[in-house]
Amino acid sequence: LKAQTPFLRKALQSSHLVQSRHPRIHAQAVSITKGANNRWKALQAIHRWLFRRIRKRSVVGIPSALDVLQKKVGDCKEHATLCAALARSVRIPCHMVSGLAFLRGRFYFRAWCGCELGKGKWVTIDSTWGQFPADVSHIAFIRGGLNQQMGLMQLMGKLKLIVVEDPSLQRK
Repeated sequence: LKAQTPFLRKALQSSHLVQSRHPRIHAQAVSITKGANNRWKALQAIHRWLFRRIRKRSVVGIPSALDVLQKKVGDCKEHATLCAALARSVRIPCHMVSGLAFLRGRFYFRAWCGCELGKGKWVTIDSTWGQFPADVSHIAFIRGGLNQQMGLMQLMGKLKLIVVEDPSLQRK
């Protein structure tokens, strides 16, 4: 696969925190995706593995894919970081997405992944909540790594969101 655009090239790059070229990350990604004959199936396998194997618990700090792989614990940031590393390791363009998601009447800060299926088609993955693809309650603000996410933190607490319900869409 040769990425044609700067966006796709960046979505394949290894970085300080998303160590997709590290031998342990690569070995895990190959093991998880063994037998998957297309990107959709490979990403489903990565998603299932993350959902089942990474304990859901809040973690204070900056996530590193290698740390998450070793400790097997984390919240949405850790899941997204390791998801991106695993996907990139098997040459699937993937970027982290940060924003808000609506659950049980409230909005929460959220991180998830967007992965390219080929020919410009993308799928969103929230392996912390077990969503493949992630549902429409996910509102993306930023695509990218930690540098881009820091800009989002400045908005938190200043946003005012109002949920408007359309009575015609309610169940009878």
